[in-house]
Amino acid sequence: MNRTIASTFVFLLFAGCSDSNSDAPTAGSSTPLTYYDDVAPILQDHCLQCHQEGGIAPFRLDDYATAKVNAAAMAGDTAARTMPPWSVTSDGTCGAFSDSLALTDQQIDTIGQWVKGGAKEGTPHVLTVPSLPSIGASTPYRSPEFKPIIQGGPLTEADEYRCF
Repeated sequence: MNRTIASTFVFLLFAGCSDSNSDAPTAGSSTPLTYYDDVAPILQDHCLQCHQEGGIAPFRLDDYATAKVNAAAMAGDTAARTMPPWSVTSDGTCGAFSDSLALTDQQIDTIGQWVKGGAKEGTPHVLTVPSLPSIGASTPYRSPEFKPIIQGGPLTEADEYRCF
């Protein structure tokens, strides 16, 4: 009788300690991670202010096709903590910084596991892309496109020193 009560108690103890979000996919689960369900929320909070059409980043991450092409680079750069560029230690040893773009270890692992799992798309939906930063009513200037004209003919085409 005492064994039955004890085993029932242990069973109820473990059942009460189970995770209520056990159905949610995580980097350690067998459910494949997808761009729209798992990676896009991270990108929306940390990456899309630069990685969007017209942004300063060299490629977009606000659409699945481009994100898949750049998935390996994304996993490598986030694991090396070079992306997102945040040159402050965000491990809590130097205080807390508002609006930190630094990724948590779990977010970096999620991106890495998504790439290892084949960079699956998931169910497409519209992403919320942050607006591009602007200075209000300023005049937009662009750097001119400079293409030097080869001086001196075919013998100097490979010269890197130019004196104008």
